[in-house]
Amino acid sequence: MKSLNRSCGVLAALGLSLLWIAIPAQAAPCDRLAAKDPGRPKVGLVLGGGGARGAAHVGVLKVLERMQIPIDCIAGNSMGAIVGGLYASGLSPEEIEREMVGMDWDDVLDDKPPRPEQQFRRKRDDDNYLVKKYVGYEKGKLELPLGYIQGQKFDLELARLTQHVAGVPTFDELPIPFRAVATDIETGEALILDSGNLARSIRASMAVPGAFDAVEIEGRLLVDGLVSNNVPIDVARAMGADIVIVVDVGTPMMKREEINSVLKVIGQISNILSARNVEEQLRTLGKTDVYIKPDLGDITTSDFKRAADAIAIGEKAATASQGQLAGLLADLGGKATDSVTARRAPSRTPPEIAFVRVNAETTIGENVLLHPFQPLIGKPLDDGELKQAIEELYGWNIFESVRYELVQEGGKRGLLVHVKEKSWGPNYIQLGVALASDLNGDSSWDIGASMLKTALNRYAGEARFAAQVGESPLAFAEFYQPLGAALRFFISPQVFYNAQSISRFEGDDEVEEFRVHRYGGALSVGRTLGHWGEVRVGLRRYAGEADLRIGDPAVADEDFDSAEAYARLTYDTVDNRNFPHSGAIGTIDWIESLKDLGADDNFSQLLVNAGGARSWGKTSVFGAVQFEYTADEVAPIQNRFRIGGFTRLSGFVQQQLSGQQVLLLRGGFYRRIGNIEWLPAYVGMSMEYGNVYEERDDISLATDNALLAASIFLGVDTVVGPVYLGYGHAEQGHDSVYLFLGRLF
Repeated sequence: MKSLNRSCGVLAALGLSLLWIAIPAQAAPCDRLAAKDPGRPKVGLVLGGGGARGAAHVGVLKVLERMQIPIDCIAGNSMGAIVGGLYASGLSPEEIEREMVGMDWDDVLDDKPPRPEQQFRRKRDDDNYLVKKYVGYEKGKLELPLGYIQGQKFDLELARLTQHVAGVPTFDELPIPFRAVATDIETGEALILDSGNLARSIRASMAVPGAFDAVEIEGRLLVDGLVSNNVPIDVARAMGADIVIVVDVGTPMMKREEINSVLKVIGQISNILSARNVEEQLRTLGKTDVYIKPDLGDITTSDFKRAADAIAIGEKAATASQGQLAGLLADLGGKATDSVTARRAPSRTPPEIAFVRVNAETTIGENVLLHPFQPLIGKPLDDGELKQAIEELYGWNIFESVRYELVQEGGKRGLLVHVKEKSWGPNYIQLGVALASDLNGDSSWDIGASMLKTALNRYAGEARFAAQVGESPLAFAEFYQPLGAALRFFISPQVFYNAQSISRFEGDDEVEEFRVHRYGGALSVGRTLGHWGEVRVGLRRYAGEADLRIGDPAVADEDFDSAEAYARLTYDTVDNRNFPHSGAIGTIDWIESLKDLGADDNFSQLLVNAGGARSWGKTSVFGAVQFEYTADEVAPIQNRFRIGGFTRLSGFVQQQLSGQQVLLLRGGFYRRIGNIEWLPAYVGMSMEYGNVYEERDDISLATDNALLAASIFLGVDTVVGPVYLGYGHAEQGHDSVYLFLGRLF
C-alpha cells in the first residue's frame, strides 16, 4: 500500500510539472511592446507628482519622441499620472501641450459654473446678504466637504480627453501599458490602479488631500499618491521594466524664513512625507537608468497658468540629458523597430449614443435626471451638448458630482451618468450679517440664518426656513415644488413675519416713525425661463399693525389687512451679485390690492428695478433705474416706497425719503485694485439723480423736482459679503460717511 501511495505521488508530481510547463508564464505589461524587438531591454517611464510643476513632463516626452526612444510602460502619480495616462492613451506630447496651455485653469478648478449659467432658482440664493458658502447640517452636526475643490469640471475634462479609450478593459491594453498610483486615505497604503475608468483613476491619483475631494473606487477612499509613492519607480519595475527613465518634479523643501503661515506648514509637511518615499525610490536606480530633475525654480504646485514655462523647462532638462538618453538608446540596439508614432490613440470618431442610463445616489427621480440628456440619444456624441447636459444637472448646486462614462450594452454604445448628492447635504445652513452706519448717528444691523432642505422628493422639491434679528426681524418659510421632468413649472407656498421702521422726514428732521409688523402668507405659481429668468403670479394675504414710535401722540396706532394679487418677471444674467462685471438684473412687479379679497384699500402699484454692468479690463461701469408707481396714490404707510442712503441718494439717511412714487437713476464705475485673488478690492464712485413724489403728476427729472447726489467708495468682496467705506453728498447740504456691509447692486 505504501508503495502504491508513493507511486501515485510521483505520478501526481510529474503531472503537475508537465502542466506547469504547458501553461506559459503570464507576460509582464512591459513585454507586450518590447516583443517586437526580442532580447532588447524594456524601458519604463516614471513620472512623479508635483502639481502644476508636472507640466514639465510634456517637455521631456517631446525630447524622447524626437530621439525615437521607445517607452514600453508608464507609471505615474498625480500630475505624472495625468500626463502619463494621456500619453499612454495615445495622445501625442503636442496634443497634451495644447490642452494644458490652452485650458482655462481658473475655470476648470472652480466647481461652480459661471453664474449666468447657473439654475435660476440657485441665483435667487444671492438675493439676500447671507454668506455664499453652504455648510451642511445633519442630526445636530455641521458637515463640510472632503476637499475645497470637488473637481467637477476637471473630471469632465479628463473624461473628454480619455473618451477614445473608454472601452479598454485594463490599462495593459492601452497603446502603452499604464499604472496610476493613489493613496488609501483610510490605511495610508499605496494603491496601484491598473484597470477601470482611466479618467477616474487619474483623478484619484491627483486628489491632493484637503485641496481636492477624495475619490471612491471599489469602496476605497483615495487621494494623491504623493504621501505614499510620489515617484513610483518600483511600480515600473513590477511592470517588467529593465531600465527606467525617471522624471522628478517634486517641490523642494522650504527654508525656515519661507514657512510663515499655517498653509506653508501644511505644505512643508507634504514635502517631508513626499521626500522620504522619493528618496527611498531613488536609491534603487542603477547605472543604466536615467534620472531627470527639471529646475523649475519658482513655479509652484498651483501655477497652472505657467504650464508653457514648465513644459519648456522640462524640454530643456531632457535635452541636457541627451548623452544619457543616447547611451540608453545604444543599449537598445540603436533604435526600436516600432516607431513611437505607431502607438497613437485608436480612432477618435465620436460614437453614436443609443441610450443613456443613470446611476444615482439621490432621491430625485430618474426621469428628471435623464431629461437633459435626451437630445443626445440617436446621434454621434457631441462634447458640447454633453457638457451642457451635465452642467444643467450640476447647476442645481445639490450634487457633489455629475460625471459620465461610455459603456457598451448589446453591441450598442451609450452613456452611464453617475450622479452623487453632496456628502455634506442635503440640508444646508447659511449665516450672514448686514450693517449700515453713517456720520449722522443713524445705524442698523441685522444677523440672519437660513436652512435649505433640498431633494425632498423625486421632482426636486425643496424648503427654506429663514430668521433674522436686529433692525428688521423676520421669520420666513417657503416650499418650492417644481412640476414635471423638465422642472420648468413650479408652485410655491410661503408664510412670513417681518417688522421694519418707516420714517417721515421734513427736511432733515424726522417727524414720524412707525414700527410696522406684518404676518401672513402667499401662494404663487410660475415658470422658469431658461437660466435667465422667471415669471410668477400669485396671491398674498397678510395682516399687521403700524405702531407710532415718534410723532404726534394724537396719531393713533393702526391695524391693517392686506390682500394682493401680483405678477412678477425677474431677469438675471449678472456674473457677480456683489461687484458685477457683465450682465443685467431686474424685476418688474404689478400689485393689485383688492378689497374683494379682504384688503382695507384698493390700489395698484408698478415696481421696476433694473440694472446692468459692463467691464473693460479692471474697470466696470454700472447703471440702474428704480421706478415705483402707485396708480391711485392711496397706498397706506406699509406700502409706501422709500429711498435714501449709500448709492440711493447718497448723503441722506438710509430710507430717509418716502412717498407714493419713486424715480431714481444711478450710475457709476469701480476699478479693481490690488492682486489678492481671494480678497478683491475696488475703488469707485456713483452718481444718483431722482426723488420721491406724492402725486403722479409730480414725477419729473426736472431740476426743481429731482435731487443730485454722488458718492466715492472703497469696496472689498469678503467672505461675509461686500464691505464698503464711502462718502456721499447730495443737494441741499446732505453729507455723510458710510460703513456698509451688504449688497448694493
